[in-house]
Amino acid sequence: MRKIKENVSLKLATWLVVFLFGSMFTGCFTSQTAQSITGYRSDAFYPFAIYRSNIDSSLAIEGDISKRGERKNVHSFLIIPEKVLIEAHLKTKKDVSIEDIASLSPQSRKQLGLRKKLPHGFEKVADVSKGKSRITINERNAVNVDSLFLLPFAFTFDAATAPVQIPLLIGLSIGLSGIN
Repeated sequence: MRKIKENVSLKLATWLVVFLFGSMFTGCFTSQTAQSITGYRSDAFYPFAIYRSNIDSSLAIEGDISKRGERKNVHSFLIIPEKVLIEAHLKTKKDVSIEDIASLSPQSRKQLGLRKKLPHGFEKVADVSKGKSRITINERNAVNVDSLFLLPFAFTFDAATAPVQIPLLIGLSIGLSGIN
């Protein structure tokens, strides 16, 4: 009987130590805040006209850039080099559409150039219905400064709520382990 009590006491002490330190270092608020510090950002390009180069086989697409977090759209031209057009054509085995350009890999889309003015040697070949197509551009990883600022407060909150978390976790572990 004494051996059983020692075994139960040892299990309880082990669970207490694990949850005492574990709850302080696995803080749910701290981990959620830390995960939101870095994130993926991109801008959207909404085309409304297509131009073809008289010099080479490149294209230019006229449209508006919608930068994330800004209300104002910026009018610009997206220059698609011949190399990217060839890659898109090889991928689709047919005429290249705006959707084909939009579905290219991020590495290929990095080769697209943005200009405020249309370069010389381009002539308009088609209009595109506004709002029908979208090309993701300027893909980047960004740091969320607000979340970085909130990290010390989240850690403090987790440490302050540890006395409440510990009894809950111990009670849960006792219930799950079958110790009465």
